[in-house]
Amino acid sequence: MIPPSIHPEGHELRYSLINENAATVEYDELLKAVAFLAAASEVMQNWKVGQRHDLALAFSGLCAKEGVNPNLTMHLVQRICQFTNDSEYDERAKAVRTSFHKVDSCLSGFIKLQNLLGYNTAKRIADRVRHYCGTSLNLEYLSTSKTNPTFTKTVNLVETVVVKG
Repeated sequence: MIPPSIHPEGHELRYSLINENAATVEYDELLKAVAFLAAASEVMQNWKVGQRHDLALAFSGLCAKEGVNPNLTMHLVQRICQFTNDSEYDERAKAVRTSFHKVDSCLSGFIKLQNLLGYNTAKRIADRVRHYCGTSLNLEYLSTSKTNPTFTKTVNLVETVVVKG
């Protein structure tokens, strides 16, 4: 519920303080930030014992490939560790640092996310990170999908159009 509205118990909701010094944010930039927050939230929902290290490598690898600021990625992984009570933050931070110091061809990323979380979840996360970065469709993570043959056929058609088109 947001002001102005009436709470189910009958009292009126209203703003108690408006920050006159708050920064103005362009709508497109706000949408990008929300998309990235959604990607991080989905990573956090899947931050489970037994896959946290690999998930840190995959997410930070994806972020590194897409050009996300390494400090932002580190901050998000730190927050994920805090919210999930992951006591091995130093290991997760090392995974982020390692990812941002590798060349692109050696990075984990979408394929590792797909192996950990399944195609649909990995694609949602990757699409949101790409939206945040303002990058276009990346056929690398689509064409290597082994889990969705119907989609792979569609991607092959898209690859043909992109290459020849």
